[in-house]
Amino acid sequence: MQVSNFLRAHPRLVWAAQLLLALAAAAVGWLQLERSAWQENHVLLALAPQYILLGVLTVFAVPAVVYALCGRWHIATAAGGAAVTVLALVNYYVKMLHGTALLLPDLANVVTAADVVGTYSIRPDPTSIKIGLCFLPVLAAAAAQWLLGRPGRKGAPPATWRNRLKRWAGCILLLILLFFGYFGPWSIMPTDVSVFAYAIAFNFYSYGYTPSLVSSALLLLNPVVRPAEYSAEAIAQAVINPEEYGGSVKLTENGEYPDLVVILNEAWYDLSLVTDPQADTDYMEYFYSLAEDATMGYALVPDVGGGTNRSEFSLLASHSMTLLPGVTPFSTMSMEGQPSVVTYVESLGYATMAAHPAAADNYRRGMAWPALGFDSTYFIDNFRANAIPYGNREAYVTDTSAYPTFISLYEAMPENQPRFAYLLTIQNHGDYNGLDESELRVRAATDFGDDEHAVDEFLSLIDLDDEALKYLTDYFTDLYRTTGRRVVLLMVGDHAPYLVDELTDSALTGAERTIRQRATPFVLWTNYPAEIRVTTGTAVDALPVVDLCALLPMAAEQAGLPLSPYYRYLLAMRQEVSGWTNLDGVLLPDGSVAADGANAEADAWVSGYYMLEYNALTASERVESLFLPETG
Repeated sequence: MQVSNFLRAHPRLVWAAQLLLALAAAAVGWLQLERSAWQENHVLLALAPQYILLGVLTVFAVPAVVYALCGRWHIATAAGGAAVTVLALVNYYVKMLHGTALLLPDLANVVTAADVVGTYSIRPDPTSIKIGLCFLPVLAAAAAQWLLGRPGRKGAPPATWRNRLKRWAGCILLLILLFFGYFGPWSIMPTDVSVFAYAIAFNFYSYGYTPSLVSSALLLLNPVVRPAEYSAEAIAQAVINPEEYGGSVKLTENGEYPDLVVILNEAWYDLSLVTDPQADTDYMEYFYSLAEDATMGYALVPDVGGGTNRSEFSLLASHSMTLLPGVTPFSTMSMEGQPSVVTYVESLGYATMAAHPAAADNYRRGMAWPALGFDSTYFIDNFRANAIPYGNREAYVTDTSAYPTFISLYEAMPENQPRFAYLLTIQNHGDYNGLDESELRVRAATDFGDDEHAVDEFLSLIDLDDEALKYLTDYFTDLYRTTGRRVVLLMVGDHAPYLVDELTDSALTGAERTIRQRATPFVLWTNYPAEIRVTTGTAVDALPVVDLCALLPMAAEQAGLPLSPYYRYLLAMRQEVSGWTNLDGVLLPDGSVAADGANAEADAWVSGYYMLEYNALTASERVESLFLPETG
């Protein structure tokens, strides 16, 4: 009774206590969001206090708005906490399955994301359980607020417009302060997109995920980061003269260009890069057997365990995602007029085709591909007739089913033109729980705990892929033998499977861990005898890693095509720098990583590349001739 009387006598003290509880709950919400982006404790402890405070106040803005509307702290805290918990859990699984955490530009991709996530069987794991359980102290804070406010409600006068205005004014003041904290002239967060973009490219280490989520609104206004040293003069200096890089393969006579067949293979990855599965089957035997007749290695893709469209754009346009942080290109950007391999080969007289055994609205490919310039595009309806599922994985057309359809589409292309045919596969897409034990082709002896079946299913898919690759090369070999039609085939994985991080050996750390998790296999093969083959350019004792952006210039060189200044620059740069996309530094041909500023020559090459890329991405400043073949 005395406590109740005290609380009635000191309403302002009660309100202050409720406010402090709401702030404490917001701090818990901030921790939930940070953990949902896979932020580790040592990263959070290293954050500057102002970014932690900004993140907590950002989370607090959610219950503050609810409180302004209803005037009940316990309702505001519980509702805000529930909203943040849901967002954190969604973000955690998006990060796991997609490879990147949610940012505001991803709202344009929400339909595809929902479609993709819907194909997985989402199961709780220790981290997601901890994120969910963090809602309990928030509920406890809400219960304490209710108990504190209860004595004052008995016989209390009804809410007045004056009190409502005070709540609304306080809420508006908080939102104004947050706005200036993010976007104002004296903001805590950087408003220079290039500074902010560089930070989020490396897992939000500088500012934390929560403030970065809000600041990503800057990317909605301009998703492309402008290099600080960009200028027309710098562009002119960056271009390599033809005589400075002549290429290793003799130019093909005009009109006799070989066909280019490019396959971006969903989740095609060798787990032995990060762990020893001790598999009972050599699941990539045929791929590795091509070493004597092809250029082989690993492509450094933009993200770990996801990001298909980011890899796709990097491959087709030879553009690094470093200037497009957090962006899903087809969903966020217009592809009209965008220089890419499509515009490059079409200027040489190629007919072009793209195919994908899935829906056309996935990442807006039904719009983006024609905008890039593909003559014809094909989607799931064109693949259904030959689609044979593997076990209960009916949602994903196998490559052994997709390749015959793709070949028929290839054969239907004009006979009197060289052909560029692109296929994005889907067979290896997660989740990996669609096969019965009797349907597994590969079993790992290593104990992977709860992931045992998922690993066996994934390896079985890769084994099936190996069989499909042999079918494809056999077909093109026979094509050359019977018709003389020459083909250059490039196949590369788009990213590792989503569970790669939890399977990676703990002994792998730092840059080596990141690079191996992002290194997908590639093969550059010809169906005709090639006098000279392009090489990865890496040292003999180094993992043969090539940036994904350089693969199609390598294919163009292997085909003997006249190079564009952009391709020529990439090929010349590759002699000094093996990888650069989303790295804190650069990967050198000897396998070492040089931090920014540690290797002036490598830094100069990468700086020039980013300026050329920015020119390609910006229609108002684009020099079209840089991205078309030099045929003079």
